[in-house]
Parts: sequence; structure tokens; C-alpha cells
Amino acid sequence: MKRKKNTASLIELTASKLDPKRLDSESLFKEVIEWNSINSLVLSVVIESEYGVLLEKEDYNNANTISDLEDIIRKMYS
Repeated sequence: MKRKKNTASLIELTASKLDPKRLDSESLFKEVIEWNSINSLVLSVVIESEYGVLLEKEDYNNANTISDLEDIIRKMYS
């Protein structure tokens, strides 16, 4: 069984994988400098690895901020 982590750490994971500066929950993850298909894949793999959930393309299309992603992950756990 995959381990569940506090979604607050998603901010740190995203920051460490995509951008060296700190992000907050309202950061527009798609507007992070150097955002591209590779970083999209990295974020997907990190979320699956750390939270045990696989987000669909629609989930990413509906999310704009880190907080949006956290909400989607929380809903998947409930």
C-alpha cells in the first residue's frame, strides 16, 4: 500500500522538482519558469510516488494552483 503524506508537502515537492524558489499554495504551477511537458511528467510521477494517486489529464486541466492539486488529492482519499 502506498503511503499517504500530508498534502502540505506538495508545495515543497513541487518547489524542489520544478523551481528553486519557494512556492505557496496559490502559486500557478503551470506558470512556473521552465514549465514544460517534462516538468509536467515529473510532477505527475512525484504525486503518484508520494501520495499513491494517479491524476488524470482532466485533473491537471482543471487545476491552476498548488492548492487546486491538493484539493484533488484530498478528494481522491475521501
